[in-house]
Amino acid sequence: MIRKILLIFSVIMMVANSAFAIKLAGKGVQDAFKKLNFDAYPEEVVTRDNVLKMNAITFGICNGKERISRPKGNENFYWFRKSMSESTYILGVTSVTMEFKNLTDEPIAIKWGQSAIHLGNYYGVPFLGGMKYKDAGNPSMTPDTLIPPWGVQEVTLFHGNPKWTSSGWQDGYTYVRTDDTLNAEIIMKVESSSGSKYYNYKTPNMILPSYVVEKYRYVEEPEDNEDDDIR
Repeated sequence: MIRKILLIFSVIMMVANSAFAIKLAGKGVQDAFKKLNFDAYPEEVVTRDNVLKMNAITFGICNGKERISRPKGNENFYWFRKSMSESTYILGVTSVTMEFKNLTDEPIAIKWGQSAIHLGNYYGVPFLGGMKYKDAGNPSMTPDTLIPPWGVQEVTLFHGNPKWTSSGWQDGYTYVRTDDTLNAEIIMKVESSSGSKYYNYKTPNMILPSYVVEKYRYVEEPEDNEDDDIR
């Protein structure tokens, strides 16, 4: 009996933790992405050796326009269409803005070309503002961030895989997950006169608040004879 109860509980948990594509619709749905936010206030993190204090301030958001097959039940993103004839729009995250404070009496450098950001479907060298799109992901073309003694510096770290489209370059982005598990992890190499060390930071989850999901969630999609491609 206990084994049967545990089995039933395991099945319930698997269903509860499953991720599904969620279609959004309704007046103003194209602006739903503006409500994306952290699920908790980003706390400041101080490294164990009191060299660098860091915290996430915000993250870049977008409606990514894509031509994809009709989302299946197990896909993990929010999507909508402005009209039946348009491409799919998917809520996405393009970047994370961090604040760094040097806690030492000497200048330090964050060597981004030897660091990495894990943001959804991207893991690699971050793309920094001011770089050329063609240099994204190239460690030798990725600049350092220099922070003077006790200085504070904001840095925006972009998804490192921008795309070339017919209308020009588009920032890379990753999908916001409907199971509220998207976050960014940053692994950075920090150099000072005393040597170099690696530190890491993980942001809170980036989510679409439940009240927004309930407002725009499309529940009863009628059956039709549309082609499986969404245009």
